[in-house]
Amino acid sequence: MDNQSKLVISKLNQETVEGKIGWNKVSRNIILPFDGELYGCIYEGKYKGKNFQIYKYVYNAFDIYGDFQYKTSDVRLEIIDYSNRIEWEFESDNSIVDLYENVRLQALKINDLFNEILSD
Repeated sequence: MDNQSKLVISKLNQETVEGKIGWNKVSRNIILPFDGELYGCIYEGKYKGKNFQIYKYVYNAFDIYGDFQYKTSDVRLEIIDYSNRIEWEFESDNSIVDLYENVRLQALKINDLFNEILSD
């Protein structure tokens, strides 16, 4: 992944943590890479006039010899148009996984729930 993409993802993560980007859980059909299966929810956020979607998926992978098949997962971050068509997909990177976890915390209001539980 190029440095500029990493900086963009870092900025999205920072803005998400600071609450400057609101992410919502959405329900839509998407075509997943590698004949994957959606694992969890699709989240959508808007920033600088662009719509972003992020989701986690699982898929079958093979060892380097093609002998052993196993399940693995990845997180995908995409820029989508008004019809939910992909305009751009970011290359896979651990920073996208970090963003996904922060998006989930924010969209599902997990910190609010934890604070409410602990206040009793």
